[in-house]
This record gives sequence, C-alpha cells and structure tokens, in this order.
Amino acid sequence: MTNSTHTNDNNKNNLLKFISFTTVLSALIQITLGGIVRVTESGLGCPDWPLCFDQIVPSFTDTETATATETVIEYSHRVSGAILILLVLSTTIISWKKINKFNTTKIFAIFTLILVLITGAFGGVTVITELPWWSVLIHLSLAEFTLASSLVVWISTWDSLKSINYTPDMNFEKLTILSLFGLLILIMSGSFMVGLGYGSSCSSWPFCGNELIPTQKPYLINMLHRLISLFIGILIIYTVIKGLKIYKHNILSKLNMALIHSFIIQILFGALIVWLDFHPHIKLTHYIFATIVWALLVMIITITNIKKHQLK
Repeated sequence: MTNSTHTNDNNKNNLLKFISFTTVLSALIQITLGGIVRVTESGLGCPDWPLCFDQIVPSFTDTETATATETVIEYSHRVSGAILILLVLSTTIISWKKINKFNTTKIFAIFTLILVLITGAFGGVTVITELPWWSVLIHLSLAEFTLASSLVVWISTWDSLKSINYTPDMNFEKLTILSLFGLLILIMSGSFMVGLGYGSSCSSWPFCGNELIPTQKPYLINMLHRLISLFIGILIIYTVIKGLKIYKHNILSKLNMALIHSFIIQILFGALIVWLDFHPHIKLTHYIFATIVWALLVMIITITNIKKHQLK
C-alpha cells in the first residue's frame, strides 16, 4: 500500500468517524428535545403534521390551540428530527461509498436509517392521534433504538478498538444484554405511567403512602415503576461489579463506572421529582439520565461484541 492510498483511507475513516459521532450527538439532542416537549406538554404545539399550522415555518404566536412557547418547543423538536434524518442519511451514504466490505458499520447504518424514518413517521402518528399513551411510548422506544443503532455505527469506526485488552466472558455479556432489556422495560413503564397521567399520583418516596403494594390503579402503576427500577438497579449494580472485576484500566472499566454513577443519579432524580413537587426540570433530568444509562449499556455491549468477533 502506498503512502497516498494509506492517507486516503485515513481521511475516509476520519470523515465517517466525524459524521457518525455528529449523528450520535444529534440523536441525543433529539431525545432531549422530545423530553422537553413532554414535560412542558407541548406535543400539540403544532397540531398538524408534517406542517405546523399548515406552514413550513409557523408564525410562533399564541393561538386557540397552543401558546407561542409550545409551538417553538414542538417545532424545534421537528427541525432537530429533520437534521437527524439528514445526518443518518449522510452516514449511510458515506459508509457505503467509503467501505468496500460488507461489515457492521454498513449494516447498522442502513438499520439506523430505517429506524429514524419509522421514528419520524410515528412522531406524525402521535400528533395526528393527539398524543395517546401507546403512540408516545412506541415513539420514545423507537428513538432509543435509533440512538443505540447510531452508537453501534460510531463505535465500529474506532481504530482504538484493536488495542483494547479484552477477555471474553459469556456471563458478563449475557448480564449486559439482560440489563439493557430490563432498562428498556423500565423506560417504557415510566412512559406508560406518565402517559396515563399517573406520574404525580404518589406524593411520597420510596413508598406510595403507607402501602408497599397500593390497591388503587394510579398508585399501583406508579409503585410498579419504582419496583421495576429497584430490580433493574440490582441487576445493573451486579453487572457493573462483574465487569469491573474482569476489565481493569481500559475503556470498558470506565464505561462501567460511568454506568453505575449515571444510574444512581437517575434514581436520585426520580426521588427528587417527588420531593421537589414534580418540578419539570427535575423530570427532564431524570428522563435524560435514563437515556444516558441506555447509551452506556449499548456502548459496553457493542465494544464487547466487536472485540469478541475480532478474536475469532
């Protein structure tokens, strides 16, 4: 291989790394904006779709159906979604043009493109059907899967993966996948609870009043979300302890530490939601840290799987 060819390959990979990383950031911003839409109840800030008040760019004034602020928030979420779609499309085109072999990057680039288009379409369904809980739940789940897939694309471009010391451990790999599945259930249960309007039904924490298992539906669903978080928390803590014993002084150990700290912060903010009278900023932070925990688990699973295949 000549020096010029080697330089060209490096430039191609650097471009792909940059655009895929930008896509991950865009996906995180999009999910965060979705959280802002939800906690401010701005989902119908644009009552139609894909236009906003039958305009490409609305006037951002108070109307009978929405305030100017609600319109700005919902419209920002849509613009962010459009930018994300363009970035995912760019990543897909670049990966298929620059990479000759059929590999993880190309497969997940296509998968991410499919996911982001479905997610956007479901955003439209959510608005048109006026925000039913099931549509919001599916829309959020698809957004989290889009973020996960974009993370796989980005991580698969890392040259540094080849130099990471890795010892295969099937038990740890199974635990991380089980933790991810459990976290998805936890996120969905939270969305279900909020979607039914039961997010503020319990005014105490960790228990809902004096009952461990309440009998009334709003309290029962709220308490169920807390119990799920307890079980998933135990699972994640066990997974992290296992990971820290196996992997020391590399990116996997750092990701495991970040994972446990982020989950603890998420639980703390879950309690603060109740203690600080359901303040929207606290609710948003709780929501954001759920996504951070999700992203960290996806990163750990992706790195371990790529390293495992490199050893074959």
